[in-house]
Amino acid sequence: MKGYLKSASSVKTGKKFYESRLAKNYSIDDVAEILYINKDYVRAIESGNFSIFPSKIFAKAYFDKYRKFLGINCQLPDVFDDIESKELKNLKKEVRLPYDWNKKIKKFSAIIASLFLLALLFYFIPNSVSISEQDTTIQEINPERLKPLEESVFNNNIIQNNSFKKDNENEIFLSFTSSSWIEIYVNNELIEAQQFKAGDTYSRKVQIPFKIVVGNADSLKGTYNGEMIDFSTDNDSLYGVKTVLFDDE
Repeated sequence: MKGYLKSASSVKTGKKFYESRLAKNYSIDDVAEILYINKDYVRAIESGNFSIFPSKIFAKAYFDKYRKFLGINCQLPDVFDDIESKELKNLKKEVRLPYDWNKKIKKFSAIIASLFLLALLFYFIPNSVSISEQDTTIQEINPERLKPLEESVFNNNIIQNNSFKKDNENEIFLSFTSSSWIEIYVNNELIEAQQFKAGDTYSRKVQIPFKIVVGNADSLKGTYNGEMIDFSTDNDSLYGVKTVLFDDE
């Protein structure tokens, strides 16, 4: 056992053993032979120095055996408690963790957060590319394929326009799917000249006879008094210009 295991209390207790042995006329050799105890252990107990014993349990076993033999009523001195307390404190001072657990946890958390962000990037980037590809595909659709849809929308506009207007007599309604322009003449006098872009609409009340001239006529749909106007141009028409006459016939 490390340390110097001796105190005033242990010396006082050891003196009781010594005096009791002498009172009973036993020598150290007699005690060692009768109890099968090493003579050095007998001397250690009587001197109050327990440094020779390897542990508290070992010392207590011999102490109690000798005490009972002599008929002494006492307890093992607390020298072992003092030394164990000191050794425990020294052990705490000597023990050093190889790294700081708090720093390790913070570092581990940072790694997890980084991996999570990378996972999000890998998830969203392909989706963004996919959306971009879809947008490109939509932009490359042949305009001819949209004509049925445009006609359907135009017809719905006509129905809605006629439904909300109680009096559509002598009214011209136009819808544009691309850039265009119109000129309206009454008695050869220009009463309207205007440019339009895709998505625009135009309506006006005008009595026959009148004439309407349109540019880029193929991009134009229209009605007069609820009847469809034919703005289709011939192949020989210059720049898609179309003139439509409205008279009493």
